[in-house]
Amino acid sequence: YPAGHVIKTESTFINSSTSTATVAWDAKATVSATFTPLFASSNILVTACFGTYTSSTYGFFDIYKASTGFTTTYNLSGKNYGLVVIDASLLWNTRMFQFLDTVTENNTNIKTYSISMRNHTINSNTYIGFDAVNSYNSIICQEIAT
Repeated sequence: YPAGHVIKTESTFINSSTSTATVAWDAKATVSATFTPLFASSNILVTACFGTYTSSTYGFFDIYKASTGFTTTYNLSGKNYGLVVIDASLLWNTRMFQFLDTVTENNTNIKTYSISMRNHTINSNTYIGFDAVNSYNSIICQEIAT
């Protein structure tokens, strides 16, 4: 495959809602997807779309990743404020982000990706998923040739 070519795409639609009350990065298994690349050298483009709300001053969102040969992280971008920031004035709204995982572990082991989140202030909650029955969140993983 030529560099930049999409080799494989998998979509996971999640009918659930979850929240966190911590200022540390947190991820819930109810908002996750698994993906197994065909080639060890590939990158994986992760796209997430989700409903969200925070009672904190700000809510921060990033990607959780776990895989054999990789140190599990709740903040794959490495950015303190994550990939998406919302503030309490927004009420419920939909957010989307993309992140290119360069797969530094260089293997074809199964990868687990979740939307991770944290609060700006203590004694607050940040939510993913407005209504588990009438709305959904999605995570799309695309294997990209390098």
